[in-house]
Amino acid sequence: MAKAPAKAATPAAPHPSTSAQGRAPKRTVSVVYCPLNVTDPNVTKWNGVTFRANVPVELDPDNKAHYVEVPLPRTITGQNGEALTKHVESPVFMGELAKRNPSFEVDGVRARAKRNTRVVPPPGAEWTEAHEGAISYSDEIDESVAA
Repeated sequence: MAKAPAKAATPAAPHPSTSAQGRAPKRTVSVVYCPLNVTDPNVTKWNGVTFRANVPVELDPDNKAHYVEVPLPRTITGQNGEALTKHVESPVFMGELAKRNPSFEVDGVRARAKRNTRVVPPPGAEWTEAHEGAISYSDEIDESVAA
């Protein structure tokens, strides 16, 4: 008996996750509200979108509801050739604004929080003891200064 010729193996369709192209590019931006202090609220609402603490929210750059009108400076030339700055409200994506806010994390990246570097003077009693000779009290009115 003659053997039938072997059929050529047909290649199986590649699984979508193992395709040579890899994953499709991500269309949305993941934004997470991360309260900085214990006293910050657990829920905040921004432009109609509710952000719960440490829960990611997907924002779509193609969705016009995820844009906020922000006054942006535009430089225009005046009648005499001088440069004038005019602020025009323009739509800006919420994900771009959240990148600069330390209370939000965008795609795993968080803006640095500014730290206060101001020096607080000591309480009153300590200050007055240190500067005791600089303070003088008088019950009399200095008439030479009065006009």
